[in-house]
Amino acid sequence: MDSKVVSLKSKLEIYKACSGGGNLADCPVRDVIQGISNKWSSLLMMALAEKPYRFGELRRLVPDISQRML
Repeated sequence: MDSKVVSLKSKLEIYKACSGGGNLADCPVRDVIQGISNKWSSLLMMALAEKPYRFGELRRLVPDISQRML
């Protein structure tokens, strides 16, 4: 039951941060979207959703990605 209360409180805090005064610069959802919106993040998240992979396995799964980007 406590986890539901914490979850509800977290959702309320996010809602207040995003809707308060129309200032979207402080919106935490915006930060998350920016972090996962690039091409490599989405491909890696799709791969890692299946199971955990090692670095070399990820390089083979996404061959176009550079070592630096990975």
